[in-house]
Amino acid sequence: MPAICAVSCQINDQKGQPLAGAAVFATLNSFEVDEGYVAPKTVEVKTDDLGRAVLNLWPNQSGALASFYKIKIVAPTGQTLRTTAVVPDAPTAQLHLISELPPFEGKTQSRVLLESVVNAGVAVEAKAQTAKTALEVTIAASQTAAAELRSAVDSANKKGDKGDTGATGPQGPVGETGVQGPVGATGAIGPQGPIGETGPQGPKGDTGDTGAAGIDGDKHHAHEQSIADAVWDITHSLNKYPSVTITDSAGDEVEGEVRYNGLNSLTLKFSAPFAGKAYLN
Repeated sequence: MPAICAVSCQINDQKGQPLAGAAVFATLNSFEVDEGYVAPKTVEVKTDDLGRAVLNLWPNQSGALASFYKIKIVAPTGQTLRTTAVVPDAPTAQLHLISELPPFEGKTQSRVLLESVVNAGVAVEAKAQTAKTALEVTIAASQTAAAELRSAVDSANKKGDKGDTGATGPQGPVGETGVQGPVGATGAIGPQGPIGETGPQGPKGDTGDTGAAGIDGDKHHAHEQSIADAVWDITHSLNKYPSVTITDSAGDEVEGEVRYNGLNSLTLKFSAPFAGKAYLN
């Protein structure tokens, strides 16, 4: 199985406090196979009481094609944040450091072939080392058994007959009484007594001060495609590679191919023409 990157994320609310129970989704934008391993389409986790979660993701930099992950974070209140991320070929990564990076361009055919040859060579070398180790263990065991056999033969040849048991000697005098030993250690603490009854509820506290206003969200753009078409050209002027959510005229979410033409425009391609909306974040 190929290496997996553990991507850590910390989710806080608008007051900067850890947000527990938030759902974090990571969805590959395209089908990927790495050394026979089919990368999962979507991975989902929930944040713990400290607002932390770890996504075990297949690295985009291990793929033969350009790919990235669409990240969606849904708070328990229903608020949603969307972004994109490109996972590096490394044991660990931080989500806030790899989000909104350009898609990985993929490996060349020669690089894929070279990595296959190298991996095959490593596997052969590992099998040879295992066989060598097993042979060395077998030789050592044989040498140990031969040495034990020689020792047993030598002992049998040198051992004489057992002599008769001698007579029992007289009993010695009774010794003096010894001094008193030290005081023993204090015994263990007894079990805890039963829990007392719950006291009456205290009075209601004063209402706290109003919290500070939350910060503005990330830049976004909504595109409406009123004429049915299989290719949508969108200029968004967001100066980044945004995540894209597509719905048809009935409001159902639709999957399509996303091609980034630069930081301020992109093209969506579908298998059939239709009208709807595209939300860029």
